[in-house]
Amino acid sequence: MFIHQDGNVGIGTTTPVHKLHIYSASTSALVMDRPVGFFGGYQVRTSNSPRWVFGADATVESGGNVGSDFQFTAYTDAGAGLWNAMTIQRSTGNIGI
Repeated sequence: MFIHQDGNVGIGTTTPVHKLHIYSASTSALVMDRPVGFFGGYQVRTSNSPRWVFGADATVESGGNVGSDFQFTAYTDAGAGLWNAMTIQRSTGNIGI
């Protein structure tokens, strides 16, 4: 890990060009692992309030590739969940908008 004088953090690089810059010569540069039944996602925030969240939902995996569907969720200006803008079912690949 490298912390540049401007505050940018580099993992796998000594020349980070963003607040967090991850580089890996392997096929996987960033991994999020979570226990079964918990949401795992990333938030896009404005002024410390969520605007969008994307990631795997908390649906328990029950075999047959069921559960952990991928979702994009929109949030209100006050930071409350507004709607799931899109869901991709892991078991079928079907997309719901």
